[in-house]
Amino acid sequence: MARLYGAPTTKMISDQHGEAKAKTFSRVMSGSLGENASLKFLSEIIPRNETTQLIHEAIEGDPIAQHRIRQTAIWELFANGLGVANKPEYLFLIDIESRCTPVIAARQQGHNSDVTRLIAGDDLLRNFIAKSDLDACVGNPEMIHALQFKMYLEGQLSFVALLDVLHSPEGKSRYQQLLPNFEWSEQNSAARLFKAILESTDLQKNPSNKELADLLADPLGKNDFNERTKRRWRLGETMIPFNAALIVSDRLSVQMAEVCLFNYWKAAIHINDFWLLIETAQSAFGRLAKGELKNFNVLPFDYQSVSQWCSERYQFWLDFHRERGMPSNKTGVPTCS
Repeated sequence: MARLYGAPTTKMISDQHGEAKAKTFSRVMSGSLGENASLKFLSEIIPRNETTQLIHEAIEGDPIAQHRIRQTAIWELFANGLGVANKPEYLFLIDIESRCTPVIAARQQGHNSDVTRLIAGDDLLRNFIAKSDLDACVGNPEMIHALQFKMYLEGQLSFVALLDVLHSPEGKSRYQQLLPNFEWSEQNSAARLFKAILESTDLQKNPSNKELADLLADPLGKNDFNERTKRRWRLGETMIPFNAALIVSDRLSVQMAEVCLFNYWKAAIHINDFWLLIETAQSAFGRLAKGELKNFNVLPFDYQSVSQWCSERYQFWLDFHRERGMPSNKTGVPTCS
């Protein structure tokens, strides 16, 4: 998640503690530093507060704390570390991870029939995969990895739909416009985000406004971003960083609060992530896969186009989250208004 939002853990450590600490963290993650030195390092960089107290107790050798940490899933630890574990979107991810625990255990033990049985029998997990894909995994362990990939894609789409429901209490979809509704050669979510920001101006109402037209021609103005970078953002070749999106919105006087702009940007980040994964997977399967996987369709539910999958399954997940009764905005989830 930190990587998606442009703040990978190593960079955050570098910004807060210096490059030397960031390099040490890389050694910790690679396992080359040694257990005692790694624990000492982590105790130094993890802040001490109510949220991280359990982690510090585990690092210091408390067996009860260590047991509790082992019983806590990664997403839950991540959300607790950020202090956001009670937010609905993270509760959803934690719920999924909790339900997947026995599935992962069965997979690690090579019990593939239990994997498919557990997924099919779970009232949430079975929504992420087609029955035909589950059936294809029976007696074919190679298909398990493909199943995981499809469930991840469907999970990302579901997560964006959940954000949409949480941020749109009036019942209308805000982020559907960011989804691809063309084929690969057309706009992706990065370009569509840029377009959504521009379309939030009054240009359509005042097409003769030369000053506004000039701003749209160069919405970032004179700043540290070079022309090639700006062009890549307009074309969707790379995602515009949030600080640059703020410059655009401020310069165009976009009628969009900062928290609302961040929500759009966050949704676009997730959409762009699964879009690029699909493109990469389609290419890889075509070049590297053998046997049954050679002509494998990487899209969930055997959709033949990304746009059709997004359109139909996104609506499914919007309805799913609305009917499931997600917490209201009283939880503190910011909305666009």
